[in-house]
Amino acid sequence: MVAAAVVAVLSACDARSVTPVAQPNPASSVSSPQVRDVAQVASARVVALVGADGSSSRALVSVGSELLESVDTPVGSAVRAVAGDGRVRLQVELGDGTRAGGLARVPAGLWQFTVDGDVAVLRDPLTLWEIRRIRVGAGWGACSTGEVVVQSDGTNRLVTRDPRNLVELGSVRITGHWVAAQRLAGLACVQVEGRPQVWALVAGSDWVVRVDPGRGVVTAVASLARIRAEKVGLGGAIGAIAATSEPDVFWVSGAFPYRFKVRLVIGS
Repeated sequence: MVAAAVVAVLSACDARSVTPVAQPNPASSVSSPQVRDVAQVASARVVALVGADGSSSRALVSVGSELLESVDTPVGSAVRAVAGDGRVRLQVELGDGTRAGGLARVPAGLWQFTVDGDVAVLRDPLTLWEIRRIRVGAGWGACSTGEVVVQSDGTNRLVTRDPRNLVELGSVRITGHWVAAQRLAGLACVQVEGRPQVWALVAGSDWVVRVDPGRGVVTAVASLARIRAEKVGLGGAIGAIAATSEPDVFWVSGAFPYRFKVRLVIGS
């Protein structure tokens, strides 16, 4: 049985003596959720930020001390490796007119989906060289639970795939009062009490929801508007999220001059 999706408006604060007000993305077309939709609420706290070049970030995955990132650039789309200080170590242009989408790290390498090309490319995570490619549906977001790859396709659906060949194993639609009408984008896979969960960005907004990918149940929600309080005037939507080795800590990015490291704390 699919439970009702749940969401809540929240704002986060930190220990600074003067705290600016976190403003939502002014360009967002996504309406605020209703308090009655609440399950678990997480507050967002910015714990670090590093510089970025402002390219439109579409996916992130944390690999060791680096971030691997899908971006749209003025000349096309690319996949790149970003050092801990924000410096781009390596960049590979797609060059085929497609737009890079979700990224998922698996034992065989790095799966790079495309937003509009229905192609996924397996890459070497160190050199980003192409190993092979297959036909598969559009991947706005992707992540790996360790056992399966979870993919979003720009709707309210999450697809689970075999990490070896991306054969579809199943899918679930997120239904409920609010999220059912939204599009899910970037994904970050985590473990919660021994069960796989997925934090999914709501496209075109500052909202992120945590979903049980086996049941389609939204288990928590957070607003990432806090990053806009850190840097006044920060415009545009958040495009990518990546789990880190630290529990409840994520990298988030968009078409911003910064990447933000954020802690999501349930019930605070």
